[in-house]
Amino acid sequence: MRQKISTSIVTGLIATGLSFTPVLADSHTVTTESGAVQGGSENGVNSWFNVPYGHSERYEAPTTPVAWQGTRDATVPGQGDIQLDSSKSTVNAPVTKGLENELTLDIYRSKTTHKKLPVLVYIHGGNNQSGLSTELSGASFVKKHNAIFVSINYRLGGLGFNPLPALKTGTKAENSGNFALLDMHQSFKWLHDNISQFGGDPDNITAAGFSAGGRDVMAMLISPIFKNDFKQAIVFSGGMTTSRPEDAQQIFSKKLAPLVVEDGIKPDVSTAKKWLLSSDAEVAAYLKNLSAKRITAQLGGDAGIRMAGFPHLYRDGYVLPKQGFNTQKYMNVPVLMTTGSQEFSLFGLSDPYFKPAFSDGQLTGKSTLAKEFRFVNEYGGKLYQYFNVERSAEKMTKYRTAPTYALHLDFGADKNAIDQTSQMQLLRSFHGVSVPLLDTDNTNYKTYVGKTYQSTGAKKLANTFQNSIYRFMTTSHPSQAKSDWPPFTGEAKNIRVLSATDKRVKQKLIHANQSGPSIIKQMHQDKTLTTEQKDKLVHDVLNGRWFSAPLTKW
Repeated sequence: MRQKISTSIVTGLIATGLSFTPVLADSHTVTTESGAVQGGSENGVNSWFNVPYGHSERYEAPTTPVAWQGTRDATVPGQGDIQLDSSKSTVNAPVTKGLENELTLDIYRSKTTHKKLPVLVYIHGGNNQSGLSTELSGASFVKKHNAIFVSINYRLGGLGFNPLPALKTGTKAENSGNFALLDMHQSFKWLHDNISQFGGDPDNITAAGFSAGGRDVMAMLISPIFKNDFKQAIVFSGGMTTSRPEDAQQIFSKKLAPLVVEDGIKPDVSTAKKWLLSSDAEVAAYLKNLSAKRITAQLGGDAGIRMAGFPHLYRDGYVLPKQGFNTQKYMNVPVLMTTGSQEFSLFGLSDPYFKPAFSDGQLTGKSTLAKEFRFVNEYGGKLYQYFNVERSAEKMTKYRTAPTYALHLDFGADKNAIDQTSQMQLLRSFHGVSVPLLDTDNTNYKTYVGKTYQSTGAKKLANTFQNSIYRFMTTSHPSQAKSDWPPFTGEAKNIRVLSATDKRVKQKLIHANQSGPSIIKQMHQDKTLTTEQKDKLVHDVLNGRWFSAPLTKW
């Protein structure tokens, strides 16, 4: 039976020059290589949840999913990988949720039988310690654009990353300690083998991720194991972060040592830490049999965008190069990098220095604390924004011929676009500003943003943003007119800026002129605070973050 083509889908297709014959997809049972899955349909979108893409044992590389008999129910979202439940945990009583080794993915597609659809694979955020595939739904995107949206669950925290020497008895990949990256690589392998069954094009996969997921995608660009896994990459608020295995070993052994003492294996923390740093086979046996909940409780807390809290993405020399992002070998695929203009605002508000005042509404007005917050918001935002896009693009483009496109989201700059009864007036273009634009039904930030994303301007901005993503997936360029959005190069640091009033979208092209030293100079010249106040904020709030490298010269 023929189905009437929706205006939104037509608009998306005209933008890319594609055409298709939409037909109502009546069957939601799809046969994968491991077995059949029964999905569902709602509001013009077909979906399959909690589909296994791999099987893993603790601290081993994932393999093909274990086959099942009959048809697997894929209508209910999974629980995700084991992690701390922040809504229930206290300092003295951590509570976990999720399952260990939950290697599953969710699939959303346009309700048509059209084949060879472009595929976007989304890696969720959460510092690689928390998060779920369902934190962002692909429903609103595929309803408007003829595509497939995939979101994956992968191993988290001390189960997704572990660099301790005793575990290095397997393959080179397993010895890297980067088990979460191995999971992501397995998800691409599964998609290459199975996504055509859902109508997807295995030769047109776009890797995408937000926050930690964005940093994971950045890591993929320097990882040899991801060669040929995807055709394009999109990075939402994710910069270049890796850690030395040796540094991570010290931190992991220190955090796990109390469990060794508690279990009566060693008499004190110092001896326990030394034991954990050894290659003793008994250490490996202990770690592989230790309760997943206890590992998660020790290593699964919020690191506050600081690598020292939970070091991961190890420069092991096999999965990730020893030189990290200083390598000259980058994957040569088109990349779209995005950032918000006030990326640090949400982290500043949740920092212990400001959190009590944020809860009490004291960060507006002319108080000293309000001035201090405006300082860290402005310059933390500039440093984080620079870290997310310009710094990474400057480093990458030296060694790549494929284009790199840069996008700044400045939604919130216009006060009329903000719900004045909400905390969005403090957050503005926060870390996560892109999420409700890509997933227009998303409620993750509702407490903060109020009705901001319900305005006419916000809805038009979401449409513009999604169209850019779709064009990039289908043509490797984010703009209908290529002259409107030239690539970022070392000579021409082109950045597209998207914003909105309460009624319309605002777009412009700028040429980046920020650098770490220039931002530090602005901070020193700022007269709103004393030198002593600025020194304290740099030391207590801004230092040690992903973006803080320029502050070492403060």
